[in-house]
Amino acid sequence: MIRIDEKFNWARVLIGGTIGGIGMNLVSFISAIPQLSPNYEFLLDRKYYEEVPHIPYLIIKSLGVIILGILLGWLYAVARHRLGRGARTALIVGVVVGFIATVPSALYQATWNPVPMLSPLWIRWLITGWIEVIIGTFIAAAAYSEDDDEEGED
Repeated sequence: MIRIDEKFNWARVLIGGTIGGIGMNLVSFISAIPQLSPNYEFLLDRKYYEEVPHIPYLIIKSLGVIILGILLGWLYAVARHRLGRGARTALIVGVVVGFIATVPSALYQATWNPVPMLSPLWIRWLITGWIEVIIGTFIAAAAYSEDDDEEGED
């Protein structure tokens, strides 16, 4: 049984997770440009996308990704008691959560999205979403330690 004892460092989970979430948001925005640019005019002409995003949802999405980063930091901190600390555990957590977070959504998009399959953006979103989660987990894991003696050992 995994037990979170008095050594669990909540401050590091929050700090690392927040930084990981910000990193995931940056990767998301940077990766959207080359994915959408070649197809953007086509998608706008057919009214699949709007010219201006719905700002409230963009803000909510960004905050949701930061919360995901905090949850990734927490999962890493819990998993390291069973799997050990370090990059291997961060990779395992990132791959598993990345699968859970991206595959169902991408397959839903592939099923119902009106964008023609000649431009399978859903595959790109699946791959970059998975990479975002793995990067966020690495960032959150790098910031986590349970005490000062562990600094620099991860």
